[in-house]
Amino acid sequence: MSLENRTRLDGKEIATYLGVNAKTVRRWEKTRNLPLHRSKERPHHPYAFADELDTWKSTKEGIEEFAAEERPQRTVTSFPQNWPSHWRIGLITIVALTFALLVLPSMLRRPSTQGVPPETSVNEKPWVDARRPQDAMDVYREASDAFNAKKYTDAIALLDKAIKLNFRCYECFHLRGQARSMLKTYRAAIADFDQALRLNEKGAWSYYERGCAYAAIEEHDFAKRDFELAIALLPNDPKADLLYNHLGIALQNLARRYNHDRTLYERALQCFSEAIRRNPRNGYAYHRRGAVYQALGEIDKARADYDRAIPLLPPAEREWARRDKAGLTPSAPSKGGNGE
Repeated sequence: MSLENRTRLDGKEIATYLGVNAKTVRRWEKTRNLPLHRSKERPHHPYAFADELDTWKSTKEGIEEFAAEERPQRTVTSFPQNWPSHWRIGLITIVALTFALLVLPSMLRRPSTQGVPPETSVNEKPWVDARRPQDAMDVYREASDAFNAKKYTDAIALLDKAIKLNFRCYECFHLRGQARSMLKTYRAAIADFDQALRLNEKGAWSYYERGCAYAAIEEHDFAKRDFELAIALLPNDPKADLLYNHLGIALQNLARRYNHDRTLYERALQCFSEAIRRNPRNGYAYHRRGAVYQALGEIDKARADYDRAIPLLPPAEREWARRDKAGLTPSAPSKGGNGE
């Protein structure tokens, strides 16, 4: 037969002619002597002749391969094909109920160990029991007693244990922050107040304590923000004069930082005046307001506030007020008392 009368098949035409995919054609070429041809110019593009493929299909290799390709594949089904549909639904329901009644309750009762600290002593309760919030509160009360006795290191150690028992104990993080503030580890205290506020975003006194910690490290912008948040949450609290006093101190310190900014001084005056309105015996507020009046050059008002502050302040603080009164000048603001 001449080449002109032979049917030539190229590329995918070969796979189509044989009824298989291109990968099978390549495999048969390598392992089963499938008669493919390649030109020197295009060695990666095989071609074949239909009559040669027909002849190969009748050989032993071709017969075996086509028998394998045509062998029916075994299918796996979830149910026997002759089962009625309502039988299948019933079986699924029984399996689901069995799982819900027998397996699921045991899974829910099984405690998860994720995020649970390992036991450190054979005398400690198993963590499954120890994670009860009541256990944490018992330890918290011990820590509170230690804090009130000014044993701040002991209080922190107890609070560490309480937090391991209940890592969502707002009171534990708040008190540990206070203890760390008393030890002047202010950054660690701020971290504790941060966590306390994550657990209770309306913890007004946590904002106040964090503001005091920021003030101690002279981050007065953050202190001002926290005191404002505390006031917003406790507008009518009996101790709100304390909050206004500290907000005024933060504004006073910011005014000094920003070249004695008059606007900030005036806002500080408003805060100290509000503190005095709420508690007329707040000697710290009188003292601080006097210092602001002195910074603004209003000497008479400053002297009057110092006179009111001196009998109201504790003995240790009175000397500060006397010194500020003796040094009254409009040129430079006074440092004033601690405002605690």
